[in-house]
Amino acid sequence: IPLTRNGKVDAHVLRAFADSSQRPEVQQPIDPRNETEEKLLTIWQEVLKQQQIGVTDNFFNIGGHSLLAMQIMSRVRNAFRVQVPLHVFIARPTIAELATNIADAPRPASQEPDTARLLEQLEGLSDEEAEQLLAQLEAEDQ
Repeated sequence: IPLTRNGKVDAHVLRAFADSSQRPEVQQPIDPRNETEEKLLTIWQEVLKQQQIGVTDNFFNIGGHSLLAMQIMSRVRNAFRVQVPLHVFIARPTIAELATNIADAPRPASQEPDTARLLEQLEGLSDEEAEQLLAQLEAEDQ
């Protein structure tokens, strides 16, 4: 936080910073460069319900959140038959980075029937239903 010589918050500098940070740079989306990126782009467009997505767009900056990230990981697991940990996706949340991780990701040996059924149910939930389920599970844990 910018401070004046007296140690108080410098509202003038802070306001100028806030104004400049609210002007996002408009960039053309970068098209997929290979088949993996094309499949991932389709998944992202379906989950985020957006068409103008580039392979270098940050998932969380274009409307993604943790529940949608779980849906992305579930669809990636089904489409590519790989297990990419959620924390890897959160740390590197672009299509280009995810495509790079898919090649190195471990292939799941088998999925337990309960896990597969749970993932199918999760994909069918709306955001509100998923949030209610998450709140219910958190309440049960307490």
